[in-house]
Amino acid sequence: MITFGIFALNEEKNISNTIEVIIKASKNFPNIPFEIIVVDDGSSDSTYEIMKGWESNHSFIRTIKHEKNYGIGKSVKTIVTHAQYPKVGFFPGDNVVGVSMFESFFKYCNEDCFVCYYFVNTEIRPRLRILLSETFTQMCRLLFNIHLKYINGGGIYSTEALRKMDIKSEGYTFTLELSAKTLLSGTKFFEVPCFFQPNHDKSVALKFTNLVKTFYYLIKVYWDIKVTNKETFSKEPERVLRY
Repeated sequence: MITFGIFALNEEKNISNTIEVIIKASKNFPNIPFEIIVVDDGSSDSTYEIMKGWESNHSFIRTIKHEKNYGIGKSVKTIVTHAQYPKVGFFPGDNVVGVSMFESFFKYCNEDCFVCYYFVNTEIRPRLRILLSETFTQMCRLLFNIHLKYINGGGIYSTEALRKMDIKSEGYTFTLELSAKTLLSGTKFFEVPCFFQPNHDKSVALKFTNLVKTFYYLIKVYWDIKVTNKETFSKEPERVLRY
């Protein structure tokens, strides 16, 4: 049983495709209950109206609208609050994730481990984006002593654990924060490869203001984990093998 949480801002061109890919993946796992919670984070286009259309035709889809743009972190908190299943994952509404990742979520959602994801086909992204992403990943490995192939790949999280977590991030560091706190709580974990949708990289993460915010929240998360709550997040995660 799993909740797929989607956060969207002005994604009228992509939100339907994102939902369709999850539904397509579910066809191979008919015995696994799931829901899709879509949060419109203050869109000014027709994203919410499109989402409501999906909700009216599918009982497993729920839509929530923020009256203004609060940021990704707030959307994540909204999804966690409303999730009805014990496992949850988070995805942007821009249709960047391939169907194989969603299929993997269905496959591994009942594991008693933290399932982490890394993207294989990074060559489809601009070289500067690749450089910044790899630099950020290496920095996080050093700061938090967590050894993942890709820090921002996300994973299958425990809904209950996230509800107990004081999430500080409001932007792109939310994945780092959730994964670092999960791992440093001493959980078992394994990593699974996945793919970006081909020819689809329109991220705004390279904007200067977003880079500044990312490093601001990186420092904030580091202080929270390594200083304020050092005793809580000082356990060694245990890597396990899956085939």
